[in-house]
Amino acid sequence: MPALFRRARAFLDPMARQTKAQLRQSKRRELELKRQQDARKKAVRNGVGGLTIAVLLVITVWPSPSAEDIEAERISNTTAEAWDLPQLDGDGRVRLADFRGKPTVAAFFATSLFTRPHGTAT
Repeated sequence: MPALFRRARAFLDPMARQTKAQLRQSKRRELELKRQQDARKKAVRNGVGGLTIAVLLVITVWPSPSAEDIEAERISNTTAEAWDLPQLDGDGRVRLADFRGKPTVAAFFATSLFTRPHGTAT
């Protein structure tokens, strides 16, 4: 019997050595894959962190509109009341609708709304 065991052992030892080598190699592959996965995760974390910092920086540096800008925007989006007046030279009428789509400045003023007789105190 001992001879049979020796023969079996001699036959099985190379397989055992081969199997151990295969196990070591597969463990190396697993470790390498785990390192690669960890490196990818770290790169993603760093990328997300960097992106977050960039977004926060843009938000804090980006100028917010001032109260004057907001008021100017509100005023520029309002529509003017329609009016129709006689032309100064007496030929025809001037309507605001004639200037639709064109930048228009209308300056209405009066030299005096109320007249006082000469010599009266203010």
